[in-house]
Amino acid sequence: MKPLINLAILFVMPLAIGFSSYDNAPATAAASSDGRYCNARYDFCVNFPKELFTKKITSDNDDGIRLTSDDGKVCVEASGAHNVGNWSITDLYDFTFQDITAEYPDEVQYLDYEIGNSHYEATFKYANELHYYKTVLQDNNHYVTLMIAVPQGNPKLLNSLKKQVNLQVQGTHQYTSVN
Repeated sequence: MKPLINLAILFVMPLAIGFSSYDNAPATAAASSDGRYCNARYDFCVNFPKELFTKKITSDNDDGIRLTSDDGKVCVEASGAHNVGNWSITDLYDFTFQDITAEYPDEVQYLDYEIGNSHYEATFKYANELHYYKTVLQDNNHYVTLMIAVPQGNPKLLNSLKKQVNLQVQGTHQYTSVN
């Protein structure tokens, strides 16, 4: 049960606490019609292919956005959260990996990962999808997580989206691309 709680704290809760329609997006977080979402609360922006991601749901609490394709088979989620446990980037990666394997114990296939000083990137296969995660730790007081999910049989689409979805994080560390 602990791994599921960790996942909720790290990624799901910021998105699930309250989503509203795009039209009701908070003033500090907005998805524009030109394929860009910015979040002032956690100091990050995401550029995305607006032609693919036509459905946008922003959270009521300014924590993030969920973008989906018309058919619902392709998804991007970006959110921020306070680092209440003063976790390291390795801790954040471990929580994500533990939570995924706890929820899908017989399905998860680890494909690759990289852990840096203030970010990690990882790709997993589970639930008939390929999932790419990137988490950036900002000055140890909060972190931003990006997740891209595509159908399992379409690794080329995932690689393409990793190049097209551009995460920009402000602060001490600035990342201008997820690839």
